[in-house]
Amino acid sequence: MPAAITHYLQVERVVNGLKKLHPGFEYNKNAILWGAQGPDFILSHRCLPGQSGESIKKYGAYLQDEDINNLWEQIFDALNKEIFTKMVKSYLIGFFCHSILDRLALPFFNFSAQSLANLNKKCPLKVCRNNVKSTLDVIILRYEKQQLPTEIRLKNLLPKDEKVQNFIIELFCKLLNENYDANVTEEDIFEAMCDFRKFFGLMTDRTGIKKAFVKKVEKWQGKDEYMSSFIRDLTEDDSYDYSNLTHSIWNWPMNAEENRTDSFFDIYEQSIIDSITFADKFILNVK
Repeated sequence: MPAAITHYLQVERVVNGLKKLHPGFEYNKNAILWGAQGPDFILSHRCLPGQSGESIKKYGAYLQDEDINNLWEQIFDALNKEIFTKMVKSYLIGFFCHSILDRLALPFFNFSAQSLANLNKKCPLKVCRNNVKSTLDVIILRYEKQQLPTEIRLKNLLPKDEKVQNFIIELFCKLLNENYDANVTEEDIFEAMCDFRKFFGLMTDRTGIKKAFVKKVEKWQGKDEYMSSFIRDLTEDDSYDYSNLTHSIWNWPMNAEENRTDSFFDIYEQSIIDSITFADKFILNVK
């Protein structure tokens, strides 16, 4: 649901909240950064043009759709012989921050993407969804850091760390094979992580001109603007209220009787509160 920068900034806020609750709180930065991106690296397996081989991305979708309590039980069971070191706890904090925000934000993203598609009949829903995600990254980055996306190198959110990466590989091999009737290998998981970093590198635009170039290539090839929709603009298009700053009524499904008026900022802030509570209750207390 939300894109990489939003998840990174949310986890940073959660860490600050946990430090206030527990002044002695320490964490492994590399582990928590990888955790903050949740199962999205699996969704990115073999996603780039020209990549061959069978993708395991469907298992990332399974994890995205899993009930949060079931997901916690599955991961806890997969780690039943694991010592919950600082690195392990850090990764789990990041991962469940991601999961909590995804689940809170899903109705908002579905509504926003469909609204954009309704406004522009020529724009596919998948492109509208990416535009919402990318634009909210821009908005939340400005909200938290007063920065532009050109100041963020996305690969820095996925640091190279052999110990952390080996832990993730072992965890997801066991998690997927034991709970989703998968037959994934450690090589598959490692490949997915590498693909994810490549994708982050390609979607980083430090000059502000890459998106325009990719759009020209897409137009020349007769394709929709799917790949370019992952690249962040410098600022949002003011023709649509992406964050619902005006607190307009929305609902999902669109024919639902219950109307909502919360902005994405409200959802984002609630995810921070819920994530701090979850981490304090479930993760920090594990021995």
